[in-house]
Amino acid sequence: MVIAVLAPWGERRPGFDIMNEVQQKLADLPGVRAFPVMRQGFGGGAGKPVQFVLGGGTYEELAVWRDTILDKINENNPGLDGVDWDYKETKPQLRVRIDYNRAAELGVKVDTIGRTLETMLGGRRVTTYIEDGEEYDVIIEGVRGQQNTPSDMQ
Repeated sequence: MVIAVLAPWGERRPGFDIMNEVQQKLADLPGVRAFPVMRQGFGGGAGKPVQFVLGGGTYEELAVWRDTILDKINENNPGLDGVDWDYKETKPQLRVRIDYNRAAELGVKVDTIGRTLETMLGGRRVTTYIEDGEEYDVIIEGVRGQQNTPSDMQ
């Protein structure tokens, strides 16, 4: 990830013009799949203008549908940039079953469970801070040595 600090608003071209130029330069790099994303201010994430969710009965079915859609996108939309997906076969997958009744008894919301797992198993950017004119991400994450096996989630 690269964060480029641009000149003040009144002294530069529009951000999307800069992003398009960077995209063209990145496209010339052989074997590299990269794209620029404009950061959103005040805690917002880097959003994509179009997002959708695929569902399937198995991971294999999900991968087939993903590949089918990507093929169609590449055939019919040569200017569409930054297409990405979350499910990658190289990522370990775990099925987590939540006891909704027990969570309710404890006053724990399901989205809190999800955010906790996201944080502990991967990490999450929660905010940024500025020091000496530089902006830094604040990322919270679990202990890396305790994320290797399914029993580590306990």
